[in-house]
Amino acid sequence: MKRCFSYSAFFPKDSVIDVDNLMGMWMALGYFGSTGSRSNLELRGKEYFNNLRMRCFFQDIEKDGNRVRCKMHDIVHDFAQFLRKTRRRGQDGEVEARTNASLVSQVEVYRSLFLVNELSCELFDFARRARILGVYHYGLQEIPRGLKKLIHLRYLDFNHNYGLTTDVSPTICQLYNLQTLTFKECRLKDIPKKIGNLIDLRHLDLSDNELKEIPGEIGNLINLRHLDLSRNSLKEIPGEIGNLIELRYLNLHYNKLIELTQEIENLIRLRCLDLSVNLNIKELPETICNLRDLQTLDISYCSFLSRLLEGIERLANLKHLDNALRRALSLLEDYLL
Repeated sequence: MKRCFSYSAFFPKDSVIDVDNLMGMWMALGYFGSTGSRSNLELRGKEYFNNLRMRCFFQDIEKDGNRVRCKMHDIVHDFAQFLRKTRRRGQDGEVEARTNASLVSQVEVYRSLFLVNELSCELFDFARRARILGVYHYGLQEIPRGLKKLIHLRYLDFNHNYGLTTDVSPTICQLYNLQTLTFKECRLKDIPKKIGNLIDLRHLDLSDNELKEIPGEIGNLINLRHLDLSRNSLKEIPGEIGNLIELRYLNLHYNKLIELTQEIENLIRLRCLDLSVNLNIKELPETICNLRDLQTLDISYCSFLSRLLEGIERLANLKHLDNALRRALSLLEDYLL
């Protein structure tokens, strides 16, 4: 838990920290240990965060749907940095840097790299044991080929690289240990079929791009928990998505969906489904009522949705309904009375 807290000092002061992303980094660095199932490790991460929050190490907790964000007080941030300095540097083979890639050659091992201004060709030779890599607002035109050398990567973030209009490089599909992969706002037009090779992937964010289709091979990602495909141009979702039986969160907000595949019923652990602002969708499959664990269903601004679900009462755990669905249920109740 001490390591988890001290790692949080890696974020600049006043940063808004996404809790799911933070726990993904903790897991990538092995802070939860290596024993136990994936679900047990996930629960251990939540326990660590809640314990730290109760000790007031995190504050300004905000919840937006299923996303939780927080901050650290400046004094607490200074304390976390103090803990980092008092640890013997590199005692567990861990060194992190937020850089300025020119400093890489001065360090034997990097575990976390967050690059903003510079990407050295020598980077991948000196950081072969890195587990976390973030390249933000960089303006990349293509994925560096040397990335395939980072075979230990668990967490890869290419958010806001607007120049990546070409396909995602198959190089990434060779990083078989990846657990988190994000390409938010990169203007991607295609996803390679080999993405199905990343069977350890738990979190995949492809939101705010220009995707028109998703390959059926996405169904191979059987350990996936979080899938964000919002703000694209998708007209349909492949039936293979029904193979993602561990999926908890599915965001299809602001696409061009015409219908939703019947195989949605196989996502038995799904808790949040966002279908809002899909203006062309006319009806939902009745099989959606088999999602007994579903807690949030958003169909707001689906103006052509003409058929109310029969059997919606089977969604016993449903806690959050958008206003449009609430009104429809209210009208149905008045009609029955």
